[in-house]
Amino acid sequence: MNMRLKKVIATLLLCSLLSLPTAGCSTFSSPVYYTMLDEDTIKSFTSLETAIRLTANDLGLEKMEIIAEDKDAILYFNPKTTEIALKRKASGQVWYSNPQDRPGSSDSLLNTQFIVTTLNGRDVAKQWNTFDDSVAFGQFTAQRLDNGINVNYLMGKVLAETLYPVGMTEARFTELSAQMASDKDRNYLKRMYGRVDLTTIESLQQREDLKKTFAKLDTELGGVMYVLKSMLSKLEQKNLTTALQNAGYAFEIRQADEAGVGYTGGADTQENFVFSVTYKLENGTLAVDVDPTKILATDKLKISQITVLRNFGAQKPGREGYLFVPDGSGAIISAQNARATVWADYNRKVYGQDYGVLRTDRVDYSEQTYLPVYGAYHDQGGFIGVAEQGDGQMSVLAGIAGTDSAYSYVCSDFTLLSFALVALESSSKNALNLYPRQAVDDPISLRYLFCDSAGTSYDDLADLYRDYLLANGQLDGINDRQGLTVAVNAIGTIDEIKSVMGYPAQIVKELTSLDEVIELGQLLKEAAPAADRVVQYAGWQKGGFQTGYIRSPQTERKLGSNQDLSDLSASLQDLGVSLLPVVEPQYCYDAGWMQGFSPLNHAIRFITRDTGYKPEHNIANFYLDDKGLKPYIIRPDLVAENMTQFMQKYSSMNISGISLGSLASEVYSDFRAQNVLSVNDTIHYFRSAVEAGNSGNNLVGGYGANVYVLSGLDYALGLPVTSSNHPIISRSVPFLQMVLSGSVSYTMPALNQTENATQYFLKAIETGSGVYFDYFADAGSAIMKTRYDYLYGAARSSIWPIATELAAQTSSALQAVANHRITSHEQLAPGIFRTVYDNGWTVTVNYNSANWQDIPAMGYAAVQQEG
Repeated sequence: MNMRLKKVIATLLLCSLLSLPTAGCSTFSSPVYYTMLDEDTIKSFTSLETAIRLTANDLGLEKMEIIAEDKDAILYFNPKTTEIALKRKASGQVWYSNPQDRPGSSDSLLNTQFIVTTLNGRDVAKQWNTFDDSVAFGQFTAQRLDNGINVNYLMGKVLAETLYPVGMTEARFTELSAQMASDKDRNYLKRMYGRVDLTTIESLQQREDLKKTFAKLDTELGGVMYVLKSMLSKLEQKNLTTALQNAGYAFEIRQADEAGVGYTGGADTQENFVFSVTYKLENGTLAVDVDPTKILATDKLKISQITVLRNFGAQKPGREGYLFVPDGSGAIISAQNARATVWADYNRKVYGQDYGVLRTDRVDYSEQTYLPVYGAYHDQGGFIGVAEQGDGQMSVLAGIAGTDSAYSYVCSDFTLLSFALVALESSSKNALNLYPRQAVDDPISLRYLFCDSAGTSYDDLADLYRDYLLANGQLDGINDRQGLTVAVNAIGTIDEIKSVMGYPAQIVKELTSLDEVIELGQLLKEAAPAADRVVQYAGWQKGGFQTGYIRSPQTERKLGSNQDLSDLSASLQDLGVSLLPVVEPQYCYDAGWMQGFSPLNHAIRFITRDTGYKPEHNIANFYLDDKGLKPYIIRPDLVAENMTQFMQKYSSMNISGISLGSLASEVYSDFRAQNVLSVNDTIHYFRSAVEAGNSGNNLVGGYGANVYVLSGLDYALGLPVTSSNHPIISRSVPFLQMVLSGSVSYTMPALNQTENATQYFLKAIETGSGVYFDYFADAGSAIMKTRYDYLYGAARSSIWPIATELAAQTSSALQAVANHRITSHEQLAPGIFRTVYDNGWTVTVNYNSANWQDIPAMGYAAVQQEG
């Protein structure tokens, strides 16, 4: 077994020695995540005895109050249900937070605005919703704001405080009996309470339960006391209360009686929490804010997830409508028909896996989600929901109407508390939850933007989101590079294990020399003279792929020196080729002390507080691959600091650009006990790293395009052009490409991974994507029996003929529209797609095996519109 994996397991098994915050270990003090919810705050909320039942008379716009209005929209609030509605003035379209024809539905979640998942002190998960657990009992308050409203929810039915004690000592029972006002009341008291003597109880479980409930029973009371009978009826509760009131019994006396027997229930059994949401109307948009720092909770209750406005814009079957999710390139889900088969709802984490939360297995290899946005549309308009804050903790959820719900929905969910489930041999339980020292308390901010036009489609939503990013400085709307991007990921060196004097040693092996990169640039110029040619150079640093702690540029000596790398960039620039050497400052493979790297000080921590590494999973069984238990993951604050230091020296080398590799697509948390950093914090530091990479007007590339790097990204390489194969997805759409077009140059996934070159070419034509492929100059046999044998298809002899042909064809076909903005995309017929650009060109692609109109089978047509 890999030594680092052994260390992880040892850490988990010895969690008690490390004083990890665990549930089920009574000797440990659990961290307090939220301000304690006190009795006075609970009592400040009204609480109805019986839950309300909604009827059609409670719903509709006429039952709502106008709480804000501007030139574009009106915001409404229902004071009975706390639901909201926004009416667009231009179209008259009303967007409701909840369906208005829901009374009578068996799906109670249609009534709610928020769903909250909690874990109590026994690690029991519970899902709460704002209607059933708050609004139905009137346990909320609403406060008007200048342009909106703030709603506070007390979650959990407030149990009426009872006058009668759960138990009392034998002496107190005798005394209370004598104080009863009548024989009738005295007899009733004796019927309601029974004498308990531990020596007469045969059941071990019953004795243990009594001793646990009444801490003094087995110690100070000699095993004898009086206990209230279980399951009192409402009539018995009323009669007992009356009898005690007649004797002058008070709540203070009850508390003293229960304290006398060490009663451990009471307030601990009551689970409640308070959270608030703010709705604001801002320039025709709806802003929704939740501040986790204002959550109040009873003891040991932990809030793990909050689902926001689950039913906003929910659609009922019978009309043409779609949900949009940002899966891969983007995907739409038809809401027109109810599902006949029970499928799992869609749930995808934005920005992909949090590597700070170690997963011992992997569910699938779905496409990355790069954008914190989702939406829906139908024949009367559409909307998008954009996460402005908290996006690092965000997932997108969607479901379609079926036997369990009459509506299709799409919404967002935010994780506030992650945990590690670990097995402990020394525990009576099979597994325990391990929690971080802090929960995520970053603000959650969503903004809903609206399309008013009839016939709205996903391309209108893409326009809306792109305009939003432009207005907020996350895209610049400028792409003055000439020609379609043709990018090559040239692999300079790799590492391999060789026998040196009879001992295995890791050595560096050259695959593509600096001179061979110049030759590659010359060949690219000849093959695609009209293209924007880019060489991304991987494995150029000391150690090859297995780089050390990155704080300064160090060219691998088998390739040459830093000056040689500078000369290479100059030679490529003379050929019209940009050089982007790859650095990944968030990872460290070589942890030798001479590198200045200390795993203890410089690497992140998992929730288990073990040193964090980037896991690899076996593609066959999805379990952790022992050989993949590296590299170390660098603390996010050090990533920004090291990148700034790196660029100070790198900028003097006068290289045309830099590639930040997977920094553009991979994120993580850091669960160090002293300073827990959420993914939101990591995003902040990664933005700083990208800004450092952009210093000196360098061209910046990366694998992928998480939205937080877009403002500093010139090339987004290897973007997906399809979505995942989730069963409720109807089809993929090029939403991501539409958003980036005109601002960031983007390419297809690596050509080496495709099985059909014609399909690859047509998809590039449809989406306006550049060509991208892995490459090394050596023979394919050079990587056999190494950990890089998956790159066999990148050998020059294998990839070059087809790559140059596709590069030439694609750059020529898209020369007129390269780097222009996509304004429209639609499916004209099965297998027929049309893309329209802002310069008047239209590109239509035919994926079918038969001609369609004047477009040949498996072909395309590019036409410039007149005027």
